Amino acid sequence: MSKRILAFMVALMSFMMFIPVYADGPTPEKVRSFQDKFMAELGKAMSVLEQNPTIAYQVRTEGDVAVVGDLHGDYQVLTKIIEAVEPRLKDRSISAVVFLGDYMDRGNNSALTLYLLLRFYNEHPGRVVILRGNHETMSVNPQNWPDDPYFKDLNPEIFRKFFNALPIMVFINEHTLAVHGGIPVESLWDAFAEGFLRDEKPSDRMEYLEPGADLFSDAIHSILWSDVTEQSDMVGKPNVRAPGDTRVSYYDVNSWTRFVKFMQEKTHGMEYNKFFANLCWLIRGHQPFYIEGDCIKGIACYRIGNIITFHCALENQFLGEDLYKAGAKVAIVPKEAGPPIEWLTIKFDRDGSDQTILYSGDGSGLPIGARRI
Repeated sequence: MSKRILAFMVALMSFMMFIPVYADGPTPEKVRSFQDKFMAELGKAMSVLEQNPTIAYQVRTEGDVAVVGDLHGDYQVLTKIIEAVEPRLKDRSISAVVFLGDYMDRGNNSALTLYLLLRFYNEHPGRVVILRGNHETMSVNPQNWPDDPYFKDLNPEIFRKFFNALPIMVFINEHTLAVHGGIPVESLWDAFAEGFLRDEKPSDRMEYLEPGADLFSDAIHSILWSDVTEQSDMVGKPNVRAPGDTRVSYYDVNSWTRFVKFMQEKTHGMEYNKFFANLCWLIRGHQPFYIEGDCIKGIACYRIGNIITFHCALENQFLGEDLYKAGAKVAIVPKEAGPPIEWLTIKFDRDGSDQTILYSGDGSGLPIGARRI
C-alpha cells in the first residue's frame, strides 16, 4: 500500500469518527459527545503546554520544518494539511510542524478544527508547535461562541487558560523566527527585552489592559496584532485593525533588521543570544490577502525582503467566494539558514473534494513587495 493511500485512509478514518457527531446538525447528545472528546484532548495538550516556555519556544531539528498559516475554522483545509504532512513527519523528511495561530472564528467549523489540531498535537509529542494568534484572546474569540453549539456551553475560563499557555514565538533552527503578527512597536522594544530576559509571562488578561499598564504585556499584544508594510511612511502609525491603540501598528523590513540587531546587543554574552545571533528570516500569518494596487488578488502568500506572510484558510467570509481552487500552501523551512523556502501546495477541485500534493519550487515566484490595506 502506497504512503499516499495510507495517509488518505488515516484522514478518512479521522473524519468518520465525527460523522455521528456532526451529521444532521447538533443534538444535546452529539454536543455532549463532542465536548467529552474535546476536553480529553485539551487536557492532554495542557499538561504539556503548561510545562513549556510561554514566550519563546525553540525548534532545533535535523531536518526541514513545516509551517502552517491561519486556519480560522477551516476544518477541510486542516484535514488536508495533516494528510499531507503526517507521512512526512513519520518518515522524518519533515522534523516538526509549526502552526502560526488563529485557529477559530470566521470559518464554519471552529470546534472541529481546534479539536483536530489538539489531537494532532497530542499524537506527535515534541514535534508540533501551536503558537498564539490574536484570535487566541478572550477579547476576540467569544464574539462567535453563541453561534457555535459545540462550544457555547463550555466554561470560557477553559479557553483563557489554553490561550495563555500557548507560546508567542518559535525560533526555527536559529535562523527563522515564526510569529503570528510580527515585532513589537519600537517604543516597546526595551520592555520586551527586559521581560524576555526574565522569562516573564504577560498578564493573563493582557487584552483588557489599558496601554501602559503593563509594558511587557503591551509588547506581546503588539506581536500578536502588528502588520508588515512595504511603505516606510506607515511604520509606527496606527493600524486600521485597532485605531487609537498605540500597541498595534506597522513595521517594515528595516524595522525587522533593527529589532534583530537590538536583541543581539541586549543578549550579548548571555545564553539567550543563541536565539538572535544568526536570526535572519521572519515567517508570519495574520494578514489574509495578497493585494496589488487596491485590488484583492487572493489569499496572502508573499514576501517583502526577508519577511514572508501567508494564510491557509480558504473558507473566507470577507471575499464570499470559493477559494479552494487556489489551493493552500504550507511553508517548508529548511534546516540550513536562508532561502529557498519550499511550498507544499495542496490543491482542491471546485467542490473541495479532491487534492493533489506537490512541491512548487523554491519560493522565488512569490510576489515581491506585495502590500495590503
